[in-house]
Amino acid sequence: MPAKKPSNLVPTAISLPPEMHALLKQSGGDRGLSEEIRRRLQASLDAERTSDAETRTLVEMIAQAARNTSEFYGAWHKDAFSFQAFKAATNWMLNTFEPKGEPVAKPNSDSLADVLFDEAGGPEAVGRSIAAIVQYSEQKSQRTNSKDQE
Repeated sequence: MPAKKPSNLVPTAISLPPEMHALLKQSGGDRGLSEEIRRRLQASLDAERTSDAETRTLVEMIAQAARNTSEFYGAWHKDAFSFQAFKAATNWMLNTFEPKGEPVAKPNSDSLADVLFDEAGGPEAVGRSIAAIVQYSEQKSQRTNSKDQE
């Protein structure tokens, strides 16, 4: 049964290539085509608001490296060689953005960084903690999404 549509929406007509229409419709599943388009547009707008230009550029570069790796060697997350090639590409691209100077922790004054992270462990320890938070959040989101689709 399709989800109930919010009542405060403005009807809009857009033209899509047939292949895109089919992919969006398939991706939308029970949510429907309109909800899938809204969800994707919202994600795009959220990404623009929450990221600076350098981060958006890096994310797009990493996504392109994933596509290229998959095209040339297979999915990076399914093959050991592909994974190592993708990891090397990602590290190389990330290094092009590295600021000069020594890595000294300067937590934002309005953040909880000094409470959440062990800065004595250096940037590697802080990075592992941030990665753990991101992974936990992603797993929680996936569990919530799978419950919503049931």
